[in-house]
Amino acid sequence: MTRRDVTVVIPTRNRVGLLAITLATVRAQVGVDPEVVIVDDGSDPEPAAALQEFRDERTTILRNEASRGVAAARNQGLQAASTRWVAFLDDDDLWTPTKLARQLASVCEVGAAWVYSGAVKFEVGPILWQLMLPPSPDDVQRKLADANIIPAGASNVLADRETVLGLGGFDEGLQHLSDWDMWLRLLSASVPAAVSAIAVGYRLHRRAMSLNPAGMLRDVALLDTRWRAMRSDRPLETGPTHLWVAMSHLRAGNRFRAMLHYLRATPTRPSAAWRGLLRTLHPARPTPAHVLDGQEVRRSPFKRIRRIQLSDEVAALLDRYATLRSEHQ
Repeated sequence: MTRRDVTVVIPTRNRVGLLAITLATVRAQVGVDPEVVIVDDGSDPEPAAALQEFRDERTTILRNEASRGVAAARNQGLQAASTRWVAFLDDDDLWTPTKLARQLASVCEVGAAWVYSGAVKFEVGPILWQLMLPPSPDDVQRKLADANIIPAGASNVLADRETVLGLGGFDEGLQHLSDWDMWLRLLSASVPAAVSAIAVGYRLHRRAMSLNPAGMLRDVALLDTRWRAMRSDRPLETGPTHLWVAMSHLRAGNRFRAMLHYLRATPTRPSAAWRGLLRTLHPARPTPAHVLDGQEVRRSPFKRIRRIQLSDEVAALLDRYATLRSEHQ
């Protein structure tokens, strides 16, 4: 029996080509026929008009004339949803065909208010960058206040709509980390369920979230204050944020900017930061931490490359969709 009690909320802005690929993986879901709410958060007139081709009896398109930010867009989708369960999805990520069915089965079995799974980071190719296994619910309880350990962020989570709304929705004052803040609030209401399978493809590309280190650090400072009691009054480290920004700059070829952020990470993450600084002096592009079994490996003096074999479902997903390029990429 096909379930129809899920709404998928997808914020988007000026990325019609990427959205089309993402939406294809939503429409390929097995055992679930979800509603879809696409929130156009201030696209230019031409891509805004192109979005209308996605409208159908199960797909609603909302439009903001000016961008209000991704947190506000998710909240708009939440308000428009008519189902018990809401799944969040960024407009450049992918889902395996059984993602929603597995998560619904898991969350209903344990009576949780939210659920997540595992993910892979990839580039067009497909080039696999990282395998992100799902943490256990116990690990989420112990570690979430210190780090956003939910793989692939918002594209991974399915949650009870009334619970999310009762918690106030996503904090629209946070530019980059409103998903992490929401998982912490959900954790205060319910221990999550976890699906052991890899169900999300997290796409890396040059038009991923624009790098705004100052904005990210402002969000970190706010979360530090808001959730410090969950960390037994320990301050939230900024080192991981600087490492993430540094690697993003390095992948884009901005070695000087990467160097600055590796330097700022040295007080709390000296080992990783010094390896990163050495990497900025090397002219070659950084290599992935993982590589698909059978693919050629470009050796790196800075990290150990791990060969992995993906499930048939995930391999087929990347084969079909991660080879597609978009003119909006």
